[in-house]
Amino acid sequence: MVGKFPKAASVLLLAVIIPLCLRYLRSHYLLNWEGRYEFRPTKIHQPSSVEQIASILRGASLKGKTVTIVGSRHSWSDIAVPDDTMLSLEKYTGVVHIDKDRQLVTVRGGTTLEEIVIAIEADGLALPQLPSVSGQTIAGAIATGTHGTGIKYGNLATLVTAIEIVSGEGIVYRASENKNHDIFRTALIGLGAVGVITEVTITCVPAFNLHEVITLMPLQQCLQQLDDIVTSSDHVKLWLEFHTQQVQVYRSNKTTSPRRDSPTGFIFNLKFYVFEYASYVMSWIPRLTGAVMWVSVNIFKCLRTGDSVGSPLEVFNIPHYFVRHPELEYGVPYNATADLIRELIAIKEDMKNEISFNQITEIRFVKGDDIWLSPAYGRDTTFITVLTYNPSDVLMHRFFKRFASSAIQHGGRPHWGKLFYETEAELRTRYLKWDEFMAVREKMDPHRVFSNSFLRRLFHLSVKQ
Repeated sequence: MVGKFPKAASVLLLAVIIPLCLRYLRSHYLLNWEGRYEFRPTKIHQPSSVEQIASILRGASLKGKTVTIVGSRHSWSDIAVPDDTMLSLEKYTGVVHIDKDRQLVTVRGGTTLEEIVIAIEADGLALPQLPSVSGQTIAGAIATGTHGTGIKYGNLATLVTAIEIVSGEGIVYRASENKNHDIFRTALIGLGAVGVITEVTITCVPAFNLHEVITLMPLQQCLQQLDDIVTSSDHVKLWLEFHTQQVQVYRSNKTTSPRRDSPTGFIFNLKFYVFEYASYVMSWIPRLTGAVMWVSVNIFKCLRTGDSVGSPLEVFNIPHYFVRHPELEYGVPYNATADLIRELIAIKEDMKNEISFNQITEIRFVKGDDIWLSPAYGRDTTFITVLTYNPSDVLMHRFFKRFASSAIQHGGRPHWGKLFYETEAELRTRYLKWDEFMAVREKMDPHRVFSNSFLRRLFHLSVKQ
């Protein structure tokens, strides 16, 4: 007994020490949302004023350092992964001014979308649309082209009427359609390559609730009626389940009616989380996924239907994902939607015994715009998001690359905050204003202070000394 005690004590001690050591090591590193990119900046700045931001950038420019601007880190790509200095806007937040009469709000760059919504609600205002996740900072959301859904609504950057931005040399500019127009067009979806967006003025609308109606229909019927469905409501999105070929159609319209929960709302949320974990387990057994998904949809009714009235945050935002996963998303011309979805189904059919297609495909619709690096530049756009829980990165990338290849054939442009594979030479042919963007970027950051592996790879740049 005495001889066993030291052994048992050692095991117990290791069981306590090892997790603590791992926690200590992980606490010295930062992760993006999915956890794919782990990084440890050489220095972290959390400025609380424009003067501090300008000073940091002037110092980096003089010393030949690089700076990466970081918001909430809600990106799947390495766009916000620093390899030198990290400039966080975490402490530069808050509402600067609300102009109720003109329906405008000015906020600091580190303010999250949710914080903006809550702040302006007291003045009877709302943002016209929101993405699926509202924990993102306003600067990060507009820099990456974040969007919601609704064919009459552009991405979030189209709501911006003016910005304040600090260049790589620490110079503060104010830009809008009427002032420093080239900086304005470049910085709106500037990928963190143009400057630090310190203030944003956004167009608002009178406060509203949303009446949401959710129905199910077969995929082929949905594709045949696509135009009618997309134009039937203010905001429409589709969730496609591959194995059952069922589409969950979300329609929502603005209303002044009071909140009214769906009778199945709580049950659905419970099912969603059970479904999510079941999907994760199935990622290890791809051949069983079809049966499990069929049972989930047809027996347990995990794709809900019904109607409710809720606030924009309640309706636009999706339930919180517990299991982190990779995502790839492409925006294609709206008239290519049906063809690309059929090609995606064919790819999944071909690979279904190799990879577990255990998650929905999200399809959203966005109005075209004139922002230079916007995936929706010059055309109404359908954004198709593919994701999967899969233990094999090799298979996941094989699937993503096949879908990306199909999307590119239809003129697809990647979502900047998600995974993609194209090089600068491939992308510049799909962005008519690529050269104009690069010229303004060079003016705003001649010493290439705003640089990390993502930007160097994307723009084929070397760091200037």
